[in-house]
Amino acid sequence: MDRAPRQIANRGARTQAGDAALAARLRRELHGEVLFDPESRGRYSTDASIYQIEPIGVVVPQSEEDARIALQIAAELGVPILPRGGGTSQCGQTVGAALVIDNSKYLNQVVVFDRAARTAVVQPGMVLDQLNAYLKPHGLWFPVDVSTSAQATLGGMAGNNSCGSRSIRYGNMVHNVRGIDALLADGSEFHFGASELLAAAPAAYRDLVARVHTVVRREAAEIEARWPKVLRRVQGYNIDMIQPGEEGAPLAHNLAHLLVGSEGTLAYTRRIHLDLAPLPRHKTLGVCHFPTFQRAMQAPQHIVKLGPTAVELVDRTMIELARGNTAFRPIVDRFLKGDPDAILLVEFAGDERGEQLEKLRQLVELMGDLGFPGGVVEITDAILQREVWEVRKAGLNIMMSMKGEGKPVSFIEDCAVPLEHLAEYTDKLTQVFAKHGTRGTWYAHASVGTLHVRPVLNMKEGGARQMRAIAEEACELVRRYKGAAYSGEHGDGLVRTEWIEPIIGSRLTRALEEIKDLFDPRGLMNPGKIVRGSKQDDRSLFRFKPGYVAQQLDTALDWSEWNAPGSVPGEVAAAASSRGFVAAVEMCNNNGHCRKFDAGTMCPSYRATGNERDLTRGRANTLRLALSGQLGAEAFTSDAMHETMDLCVSCKGCKRECPTGVDMAKMKIEFLHHYHKRRGRTLKEHLVAYLPRYASWAARLHAFSNLRDAVPGLARMSELLLGLSAKRSMPKWRGDAFHLDPVAAQPAEAKREVVLLVDTFNNYFEPENARAALAVLESAGYLVHIARAADNEGKSARPLCCGRTFLASGMVDEARTEALRTIAALRPYVERGLPVIGLEPSCLYTLRDEFKSMLPGAESEALAARAVLFEEFLAAEQQAGRLELALRALPQKKALLHGHCHQKAFGAMSAVEQVLRLVPELEVETVASSCCGMAGAFGYEADHYRISMDMAEASLLPALRKADPETLLVADGTSCRHQIHDGLRDDDNPEKGIRQAVHVAQVLLRALAAPARR
Repeated sequence: MDRAPRQIANRGARTQAGDAALAARLRRELHGEVLFDPESRGRYSTDASIYQIEPIGVVVPQSEEDARIALQIAAELGVPILPRGGGTSQCGQTVGAALVIDNSKYLNQVVVFDRAARTAVVQPGMVLDQLNAYLKPHGLWFPVDVSTSAQATLGGMAGNNSCGSRSIRYGNMVHNVRGIDALLADGSEFHFGASELLAAAPAAYRDLVARVHTVVRREAAEIEARWPKVLRRVQGYNIDMIQPGEEGAPLAHNLAHLLVGSEGTLAYTRRIHLDLAPLPRHKTLGVCHFPTFQRAMQAPQHIVKLGPTAVELVDRTMIELARGNTAFRPIVDRFLKGDPDAILLVEFAGDERGEQLEKLRQLVELMGDLGFPGGVVEITDAILQREVWEVRKAGLNIMMSMKGEGKPVSFIEDCAVPLEHLAEYTDKLTQVFAKHGTRGTWYAHASVGTLHVRPVLNMKEGGARQMRAIAEEACELVRRYKGAAYSGEHGDGLVRTEWIEPIIGSRLTRALEEIKDLFDPRGLMNPGKIVRGSKQDDRSLFRFKPGYVAQQLDTALDWSEWNAPGSVPGEVAAAASSRGFVAAVEMCNNNGHCRKFDAGTMCPSYRATGNERDLTRGRANTLRLALSGQLGAEAFTSDAMHETMDLCVSCKGCKRECPTGVDMAKMKIEFLHHYHKRRGRTLKEHLVAYLPRYASWAARLHAFSNLRDAVPGLARMSELLLGLSAKRSMPKWRGDAFHLDPVAAQPAEAKREVVLLVDTFNNYFEPENARAALAVLESAGYLVHIARAADNEGKSARPLCCGRTFLASGMVDEARTEALRTIAALRPYVERGLPVIGLEPSCLYTLRDEFKSMLPGAESEALAARAVLFEEFLAAEQQAGRLELALRALPQKKALLHGHCHQKAFGAMSAVEQVLRLVPELEVETVASSCCGMAGAFGYEADHYRISMDMAEASLLPALRKADPETLLVADGTSCRHQIHDGLRDDDNPEKGIRQAVHVAQVLLRALAAPARR
């Protein structure tokens, strides 16, 4: 029995007491975080592969010294070690029964930067996009541009020997790493670098290198005969790149290249020395359209002769899924022409614009010669180019957005073949899929013969058998083409380690084992990867293991849309909804896109804490483990589950930005419904939830209702009794609520009727916003109906409510009652096709989203189709040429806009920007921010105050403080405006005026050239 399998067996015999002792020692000796609880281990048991293996525990080192000590303790105790970055590996590299060392939270800095030499030294947890943001002002970048650049760490990229779309120009990771500082399991620390540095290195390092050279020199002929020759070759260790030459006639090489692609199996990477490249000044992009996939595969061998920086494939499946994604549909419509079966994205880049335009012209000419005249959409606009590449970069995750049990599975996706064989290879592999009753999705790197192909398999039922059969035939196909590689980009891990030997032969496989043993004689470093691995289809290692079953719930919301159409004929609605909820949770494929830091909204809590628990992925994994019983009985409604969901601010960023459409905000509603059903609710939760029901009385008694912030000591008392932070001011109840306004006569000449639905917050806290919207609409000539409930009579009557406050506490039945009232009141208007206009994003979008889940059916769908935000309505009217709104310039010449999370999630930001630009001479700038952190009642709570302010301080508040005092601050969300109020408040100087953000309706009211025609 060889070393790795023996250790895997021994790990099963580890005792709970032993793990507890390990955890205790780590906590004593480290400053970083030590996570051994079941939920944390569960969250780290998966990556973006099909596998799930629970780790022994997790260390999140705060310093390089922490990492060294953790490594030393684990080695001392014979505990396997698994270095981890973003946890987005697709082949199972970052899962294992080991002590996981998560570098991503703290070890993420640029240590050295030399602009003149174009080099940098970074820690392993640094994310590629963060590095390139740091380098951009200096005109440099690190050009291994993987599609997961927003979450991929440099340590993970080095471990996988990552490649990226532009490898045809810049090469793979191994071609861009100049050195690695690494720790071995025995505690040795060496700098692995250029061979010319060897003479000055420590004796132990020279001895290790000599032993490696002995193996490589001995196998030189076999390497020449068997090792793949294509650029994309990442299987095994890079022994072909460290050839020392004959004795006395050394060849220059770099020993760091042996560690690149080693997947953490040889050493722990402490720092990475990188070569950088100048940023190209000009780019052009040609989108080549093909009527058939086969014709698209014949073209790259000709296109590469033009010298492109990238040639990327997008097939019909990906095109259709991208069109079905609300974030990508507008972009796809701009670069797609007709109905192609496949497209190739061909980029040219360099310092001379004319040269890139000429190459684009040559591409158009070449496509004509190939029989596709007019088949190129030429893109020279830099912004559209970037958006097109964002669609391509999301390719894998778009593919994974398929609903139903069948998903594209990664196991043969990185085969790399010479370009002249590409069309034949793809045709034969398509036949293999058909033979085994499935189909494949295709995309990615046509320029270098590496196409990401994923057969659609159900890994819960029968998928493992299909996977084995397809893998065997695919491996045989690859072997037919001389120089081809079975692993062409994403590494080996658990899924491809067993396929190394069929490609390179048993002799070289034994040589790789020798290399492993030279570095790691006890087999502690990420065992079971690259050498001595398990079988690809060992179902005991799968995420969906034999016997995987999720519990059936009596769901509060309707989740049936997440099931594949007709997947269980005749299934009752309750069962379909329960199964749909599980399917929605399982949509998370661990791609980690929610770890991005600099764009969009997702995921604000993670951006503030850096914890895996506080991440969309972390929550989805915990939900899946709880629902399937892997965290014990009642785990779904446990306090640990509540802690996991607690910092989710229901921003809905994931609903739009997660390529697989994970809607954690909706899942939180479902969870809270079940949790509180079992655990009850606090007085504070009841007060917040029922606010719309007592709002009219609180407003009438506003002098009493507002005492909390007026009488010293009451704020502190509210914190002690209710958990509302004393550091917060409360919204002020108003005695002049909007719903008390008399119904005014409408203009006889109104050209179109609309309905204004005023929410609780704008009714009772900021009625001036509702009045401003009414005035603006009437000034534009609209007949405005004010939505009122049939039972809304008298001063204490209850206006319509969307139920948002009830949903925030999981009180779905109460929210459904409000939804029924609202639908009934709006029914006459909806039946006539009138727009229903709202002011508060979270309330209006409840009509478009949660109403359909609470009350599925034609009426909720009809209302959702008519419900629009104030700015969405005006923007649509302007685009249709119907808007007649006379506006004048304001004294303020600039507006700084913060978008409400739900405005971003539903794609409404362009509308509010467009409407603000209706004001003459007004410059509009949108703050690049995530959630403001207030999120309804979340930021008012004492337990959440600090994290709420951390979210605001991430980008929003610093940007507002820098703004000129004359700049208009605009925010359409009531919570956003209050967060800005509190965040810009100067407690040390209370007399100083506080800058206020205003609703867009207020801006337009100020700019009206004439009063409303009433």
